[in-house]
Amino acid sequence: MSGGSDQVKNMIYINGNRRGHCFITSGITFKEFASNIPSPLHQVLLLKHNFEWTDFHYHTLFEYVEEENIHKLIQAEIDEFDEFCWVDFDDASDLDELEPKEIAELLYLAHKKEPLARTFFPLLKNRFVYFSHDDGWYNKVYYRRIADFVGMLSKVIPYKLGAFGKKRFSFFQKSKIFPA
Repeated sequence: MSGGSDQVKNMIYINGNRRGHCFITSGITFKEFASNIPSPLHQVLLLKHNFEWTDFHYHTLFEYVEEENIHKLIQAEIDEFDEFCWVDFDDASDLDELEPKEIAELLYLAHKKEPLARTFFPLLKNRFVYFSHDDGWYNKVYYRRIADFVGMLSKVIPYKLGAFGKKRFSFFQKSKIFPA
């Protein structure tokens, strides 16, 4: 189902594992996720993607997006990527310190969409591990802090309800006429 249908993307499905800090969702796009998390993304290590505004890190052989290009990533047509997988991180110089085992764990994360040993890397200080297939159709996100999931969801749901209500019920609303 390439890109999912718009009707499905207007519904939200959630299956969560609070102990594992993992939530599988359908109906929340990357743009909605990134625009509604409590604090913005700074840098993203791309594990699977088709995004062009990247930098290449020679030690890890991964591409990453620096803070000045995050807005381009958020605006990108992620549903055209098929698979999209990333972890956020604080400082690009920390990537130089990753051990081969940690790089292997990141590769495993991207391939199996589950951690081999750990989900969160102390060196990277990542808050998220994000996987999606057909943006908005299937997302699996590990959250370091459950509060980030709750904060994001508390903004996305009213947005979805507002958009749904405008589309569904605009026929029945009376237009307001204000005197000049």
